[in-house]
Amino acid sequence: MSKVERPELADEPESVLFAGPGEMRARCRAFDWASTPLGAVARWPQSLRTAVSLVLASGFPSVLHVGPEATFVYNDAWAELLDSAHRDALGHSSLETFAESRGAFEPYLRRALAGETVEPSEVTFPIAREDGSGGAVGTRWFTVSYAPLRDERGLVSGVVVTAVETTAARRATAALIEGETRLRLAVDVAELGTWEWDLVTGRGQIDQRGARIVGLAPGPLDDVMRAQLECIHPDDVGPLQARIAACIERGGAFDLEYRVIYPDRSVHHVASQARVLTDSAGTPVKLVGTNRDITTERVASAEREQLLTASEMERAAADLARRRLETVLEHLPVGVTLAEAPSGRLLVSNSAVRRIWGLDTPAARVADYNTLYVGFRPGTERQYANDEWPLARALTHGEIVTDEVIDIVRPDGTRRRLSISAAPVRDARGGTLGGVVLSIDVTERERLLAETEAARGAAEAARAEAEAASRAKSEFLAVMSHELRTPLNAIGGYAELMEMGIRGPVTVQQQEDLARIQTSQRHLLGLINEVLNYTKLETGMVRYAMSDVRARDAVAEAEGLIVPQARARGLGLAIVPCADTILVRADPEKLRQVLVNLLSNAVKFTDAGGRVEVLCESRDDVVRIHVSDTGIGIPPDRCEAIFEPFVQVRSDLTRTAEGTGLGLAISRDLARGMGGELTVESTLASGSTFTLTLARGGAG
Repeated sequence: MSKVERPELADEPESVLFAGPGEMRARCRAFDWASTPLGAVARWPQSLRTAVSLVLASGFPSVLHVGPEATFVYNDAWAELLDSAHRDALGHSSLETFAESRGAFEPYLRRALAGETVEPSEVTFPIAREDGSGGAVGTRWFTVSYAPLRDERGLVSGVVVTAVETTAARRATAALIEGETRLRLAVDVAELGTWEWDLVTGRGQIDQRGARIVGLAPGPLDDVMRAQLECIHPDDVGPLQARIAACIERGGAFDLEYRVIYPDRSVHHVASQARVLTDSAGTPVKLVGTNRDITTERVASAEREQLLTASEMERAAADLARRRLETVLEHLPVGVTLAEAPSGRLLVSNSAVRRIWGLDTPAARVADYNTLYVGFRPGTERQYANDEWPLARALTHGEIVTDEVIDIVRPDGTRRRLSISAAPVRDARGGTLGGVVLSIDVTERERLLAETEAARGAAEAARAEAEAASRAKSEFLAVMSHELRTPLNAIGGYAELMEMGIRGPVTVQQQEDLARIQTSQRHLLGLINEVLNYTKLETGMVRYAMSDVRARDAVAEAEGLIVPQARARGLGLAIVPCADTILVRADPEKLRQVLVNLLSNAVKFTDAGGRVEVLCESRDDVVRIHVSDTGIGIPPDRCEAIFEPFVQVRSDLTRTAEGTGLGLAISRDLARGMGGELTVESTLASGSTFTLTLARGGAG
């Protein structure tokens, strides 16, 4: 049966594939994979993604050798095994990076690349390690297994390596054997020195071996015990004297152990065996005994304790690693199942398997956990045959199944869609030991994908409809404006001809009527021109000829055009002259249009006796031109709305303050088109201040 491809996962970003804690996930997210033989992560096959995800999540030291170049990908546990010289091996060829140990691991790597699973075995690698020995090359032991990684076609695309370093345990075992051998040898060839001590006279005798062991000269001694006590370590003198006195009083044989200090100040451990001799009346009269140097034994014993401790620590570390792996497996959101071959009996499954397959529901508690539940081909009612199951194909045919989508019916009757991946687990001879199955519930994901696609389609349709409507509106306004300008120009022309008397003499009253006709014609033509200007802005047809413009000249030109209107309305017009040095970056014609619009609005909405003022300032590489009035003001909730097309300050003013409501919309668009901004501050019934901000030009 052909594999089910999942192209929608091909664009999975690095932030998702390498999501999670840990140094290596962070390094993988930041790594430039496109510069490696693996290429960009977005182009990785699902088999490689799955293998990398499992390696990074594993608590055991794990590594991937991918492709003929053996590109190196490893997890945090493996990184801890590496010395500083190899910490940057990520994404590089392991054959080149570990050239000093290539001969040790390459044969196993080649066997795995040929499709063979190399059973766990202990191997040695000569690896340089900075351990205080100057980075010298030393031998390290590992228990390593190599397993081929197959791609979607079933071809071997890389090798998965799992390793546990056993160097410390190996060395501990060797040292332990060496210590025990040394201890046995010391016992076999131990030299016993003899001594005796007359308890009545205090005199005694010590032979050459006994004297050498405690650091004395051999021969008779006036006070053998005092002489020996002088050689004993000060910390042991008091306890030793008390012990000897107690043993003499009790009688019989006894053992002593103490430390002595040699003339060269070296410390040795001595074991003495002594016996109390008595006279016929039972009175202690003499001590006889032997001395034996047990320094080697004590050192060996201490070393053995250290080695045993190290071995226990290694075992504890291995147990911790096993528990960590179990914990990781149990908390994985992906269902992981291990089945034996050829029966397919489930050996291991984590809690995600039970949740995904519905085995944790009341209806499933009496079910056979070794039985796979009913599965259907996606979107059909056709059930899988037994030999079509991904697990069956992996166990029977050695097939690697990647991300195959199936539908299942849980024991409680609910239907879910799963993504199943399966691969065989082989022994060293290539035989199938079992199979591993990964289960992911993709029901919600596919539903969300379908909803997203539907929403995207609806949004695209709505956007296209809105754009079409906007284009139609702009085209309509442009056409209508052009069509209206022609008769309006004709009206103005004929009115002028009549006023000049070309058609015959006109009366005074007729001249007044003609003047009103021309005023109305010019006003209507101005409104149409505003609509045309806005249409050009909206369709992006306006071009800007940017240059350095003297702010003083631009304000003066606008003032000259607005003075008659201000005088007609009885307004005061105050222009604070701009400094000659102030230049702005602007299109001169567009700048004049914005200023005229602002001044016209100020005059239009200011009652007689009011005041209009223009002020400019230069600061922080920008120039600000303020147009203020003492007019009706703008409500706070309308300060942004007035910049929208066809909007006026107050609808009740449309009769007295004529206009299209496009002036401010055009002015702001022009300001932004010149790289600037137009803003307003206003207080209702007190007036408004419009501020045009532009970049400062030249050396101004």
